[in-house]
Amino acid sequence: MTAYAFDIPIEPMPAPRARTSKLGGYFKDEYNIWRKRVDMWFNDFLSATNYELIFRMNGSEDGYKTIRDIKSGLPRDPETGKLRGKLRSDFIGYRFTITYVVTRPNNEYRPFPVKRADIDNYTKATIDALFENHNFYDMGINDQFIQILNTSKRYTKLDTDEKPHIEVVVEYL
Repeated sequence: MTAYAFDIPIEPMPAPRARTSKLGGYFKDEYNIWRKRVDMWFNDFLSATNYELIFRMNGSEDGYKTIRDIKSGLPRDPETGKLRGKLRSDFIGYRFTITYVVTRPNNEYRPFPVKRADIDNYTKATIDALFENHNFYDMGINDQFIQILNTSKRYTKLDTDEKPHIEVVVEYL
């Protein structure tokens, strides 16, 4: 499969540590709002592209096929929520390449952020936002299938009107 690239036109946000209360764990409202924005954008993106990313992540550029060995229907049973069938024997996973483009502070000339959030927290936020989307969930696409992950972060380009965003490249291995 050829690589599939797309940009999420939303400023990257690192995943915060979960907070706890008597009722359990939760995240700050700011992060929950960011996750909802990414989820809404992702749903619109998938719909506008006729779910091409879903087809490619299932190893099919030409028609309906899933990473699970089933004859027909969705991989996830709508009544029980359980996945049907075993993983196909020719499926080994995905390679993800993600670049986080963050806002350049005034008077900052370095190309890479050295006083910003850790790259692993940006990655957790992005991977969770994509893979917890109902479209991936229904198809049985899970982040446990990521075998290779390349990440980087940089500032928006100097002296341009580049906006913060997240660049994603997905490859079916």
